[in-house]
Amino acid sequence: MLFLCSCADKTAKFTTPQPSWLKDKKVIPGKFRGTFENKEDSATLTIDRNVIIRSKHNVFAGKVSDLDSADRVRIHGDTTFVERDGSTPVNITVKSGDFFADWDEQDTLFCLGCGDKIKRLKKVYYLNHRLTDSSWRVTTMLRNKRGLVMARISLENDLPALRKLTNTPDSVYIFSPTKEQMQQFIKTGFSDKEQFIKLSKKP
Repeated sequence: MLFLCSCADKTAKFTTPQPSWLKDKKVIPGKFRGTFENKEDSATLTIDRNVIIRSKHNVFAGKVSDLDSADRVRIHGDTTFVERDGSTPVNITVKSGDFFADWDEQDTLFCLGCGDKIKRLKKVYYLNHRLTDSSWRVTTMLRNKRGLVMARISLENDLPALRKLTNTPDSVYIFSPTKEQMQQFIKTGFSDKEQFIKLSKKP
């Protein structure tokens, strides 16, 4: 692939779904269902009673001369071709020494039928995405007048606080907080927020 790369996963994860003391909900509530857009990057969320899918159209451009030799050897003059990054088709056009690429990205953020779990604390819903039986990535979801806010644990702001609360070393990214520790963390945690604007009615 010309320019896409994968990076080591250093996001915070939990050994059990959180908040652990709350019961699981059976469906995503109706007020969250529909299509929402992040106006900053044009990403969209499509939400039904069981699934949340994030979609985004990406555009990338650069100089052919900036590519490494392994990538340049596949380019012969001005042309248009399709390359794959895994299962994702990428449309690439080369013209006068420049390359232009675009591709559609789709990611299932949450799926109740796939083992994920949803919990509610006051007005906030906690989306627990199952990585393994003992590894869960948590995102919060809150409805507001403009649409909804999705929030994750910020590596810069929240992770050090979570480490301090749970006495976890810097090399570890999976946590097992007590109820009291998690209650304290969620007061200021999940500070990496995205605002999505409602585009359509619930499906």
